[in-house]
Amino acid sequence: MRTAGPLATALLMGGPALALDLAVPGDISFRETSPLAVHYLAVGPVEQGAVPVTPREGPHTRLIWGVDTYDSSTALLTQFREQIQSDGFEVEFSCATQSCGGYDFRFGIEVEPAPTMFVDLSDFHYLTAINTTDDAVLSLLVSRAGTGYMVQMDVIGGAKAAPDLTVTKSTRIDASGIGAALRADGVAILDDVVFDTGSASLAAIKFTSLEALAQHLAAAPGDAVALVGHTDAEGDLEPNVLLSEARAEAVRRYLITELGVSEDQVAARGIGFLAPRASNLTSEGRAQNRRVEVILTETAE
Repeated sequence: MRTAGPLATALLMGGPALALDLAVPGDISFRETSPLAVHYLAVGPVEQGAVPVTPREGPHTRLIWGVDTYDSSTALLTQFREQIQSDGFEVEFSCATQSCGGYDFRFGIEVEPAPTMFVDLSDFHYLTAINTTDDAVLSLLVSRAGTGYMVQMDVIGGAKAAPDLTVTKSTRIDASGIGAALRADGVAILDDVVFDTGSASLAAIKFTSLEALAQHLAAAPGDAVALVGHTDAEGDLEPNVLLSEARAEAVRRYLITELGVSEDQVAARGIGFLAPRASNLTSEGRAQNRRVEVILTETAE
């Protein structure tokens, strides 16, 4: 990410509260509020490998929901655009998939990790909007997720940055979500599985992404996956390849011994630091690079 110019001035202004009245075709599956947070909004497509962003500080609400069926991601975005415009917002920036910057854009913006939020790298839309009478701002990410869609909205500004939503159709996000992501993208990042530098040990906690993956594999016995371990760039390549494979194997053993996944459905490999998802020049980037991804290698469908 890189901080952008003209729009930043408008986004950094403080102000009173704003309530939204939205008719949403789905049930909220995730809600997070904070009385004070910094959220980075994209204000342009990828430039020189980075997403131009601007920070907004204030009360913050993040909402995520799933939509079982809709005409298209474009039509779904249009529904939201029309509603937020009727509530006094002006769209300052919007883009779709490749016009956004594809992969680099997706991983350059703030997105809740899977399985809470899925982004199809071949079919997503994003917009940033500012209220014309109130300096509250919002960002909206709409993406295909298998046969359905998922939406993430962030609202920032005022004392109650918490939209009032009128739900018009009920949907629930369940373990099928990770299967949809694997079929749509071929890969999913297990964002809640993290490691310290030089370590292949899993913490003694529950991992939402692994539980969802295990449930999917149990429901789809014809599917097989490979767990691919990654490291940061500390040290030489060969020991990092060994470490990354040990991390993938630790996840594989957890799936088998703790969650009952069949050994035949899951393999483990490691590629060290050869495929970073973030810069290794910062501690935050190195933490993102110490990860395990799951790749769909076989399906009965």
